[in-house]
This record gives sequence, structure tokens and C-alpha cells, in this order.
Amino acid sequence: MKYILLLLFWLATIVSTESAEPISPFLVRNSLSPTPSIQLVNFQQASPEDKDVNRAFIQSLILPGMGQVYTESKRGYAWLGAEVALLVSYVIIHRQARQLKSDYVQGVKDGVAFDGPTKFDQWNMEDFEHATMYDNWYNVYNESNGEPSHPRIGKWYWKDRKEFKTQNRKDKADSPTRVITLQARKDSNFTYERARTVLGLLILNHVASAIDARISAKIFNKKYQLGHHIRTGISPKLATEKPQIEITKRVVFRF
Repeated sequence: MKYILLLLFWLATIVSTESAEPISPFLVRNSLSPTPSIQLVNFQQASPEDKDVNRAFIQSLILPGMGQVYTESKRGYAWLGAEVALLVSYVIIHRQARQLKSDYVQGVKDGVAFDGPTKFDQWNMEDFEHATMYDNWYNVYNESNGEPSHPRIGKWYWKDRKEFKTQNRKDKADSPTRVITLQARKDSNFTYERARTVLGLLILNHVASAIDARISAKIFNKKYQLGHHIRTGISPKLATEKPQIEITKRVVFRF
């Protein structure tokens, strides 16, 4: 009888074990499927490439505005526009000055005649300038007895005042050709001064633009690298946990 009861107990244990279900099947099914959730995460913003301050400086020193374009500053177009405007102005003014210079040199050649074999091919620019300041050879590099101190210049006179060769022009009418040529020379010199002023502004534009480009590069690096290097934000994230299934065997006594 004792052995029969033990046998029945053992059979009941087997049947109960085989028929038992795992604990919380609902939880097991849920663990098998991904669970969407929103989590606070930290992320690092992709910072732009640093701008080389020396490169920006050299670029704008060579061509104003290019350093600012490199540092993504809109001021670069203003610097570049100023460079173009100054460069065009310099070319135009310098061309005008050269034309006026050519006019007064040609005016001297057209209005002056020589007493002797000397020709203009021996003159330099200083001689042409002096010719506009005096109206006959008595007044050009004068030494004693009306002899010029530089024989290469020769004895010359203005054609429209030929009488001045032997007369003192004091208190007499001046040579109209000389007056016109002198004014052309003054205009040429004044225009050359303007061209030099514009050239100085061009050089200043290069230097100032280079300094501004260097400052722009520093501002760019400070703003985008230091000020916005790391940000904290909210990003949706799909969290999937590995399913964890635990099977517990239970012993059920059924009588």
C-alpha cells in the first residue's frame, strides 16, 4: 500500500508539471515585441571646420573680401566691391593723367622752335616741364649772356612770340601756346596726384580688409565652435530590449 501511494504521487507530479503554463504569458509576449519610448539623450553637434585666421588674413591682403568669404562673412562682398571701384577709378584717372602729360609734351613740341641743330630727342621730361615755365631761351637754364647752361637743350623760343629771341618779354604779352601748355601740365600733375591718392586708398583697402578678415575668422571660430559645441536636446529613440523569458517549474499537488 505504501508503494502504491508513492507511485501515485510521482505520477501526479509528472502530469502537473507537463500541464503547467509558464508564468505571465502576457508579459512574455510583450517582451518579444519592441517597446517605443522617448528618452533624454545627449548629442554632440557636428561643428564646422575651424577657419584659419592667417589664411583669411593673407587671402584678403591679396584680394580684399576673399578672406571674409572664406569665413562666411557677408562683408566680404562689400570689401570686394570697394576694391573693384577703387581699381577702376585708378585706371581711369591714371589714364587721364597720362593723356594730359602727352598733351603738354606735344604742345611744347608744336609750339617751340630752335636756333640751331638741337632737337627734342635730347630733351628729358624735366626739360619739357621747364619749357612750359619760360617763353624763350633767355630764361631756360640761363647763365651769363643768355647762354644755356646745358648745351644739349639748345637755344629755343616759342613760335608765336619769335620776337622774344632778342627782346625781354617783361611787361609784354605772353605766348598763348605756352599758357595752354602750362595749364595742361598743371592739370596732368593734379590728375597724377589724384591717381596716387586712389592708389593709396587701394593699398589701405587691402590692409584693412586683411585685418577685418582675421577678426571675422576669430568670431567664426568662437561663435560656432565654442558657443555651439555641445547641445543637449530631446531625441526620439526606439528602445528595444532583449526578450527575457523565465520558465518556472511548479509542483502542483492534485488529489
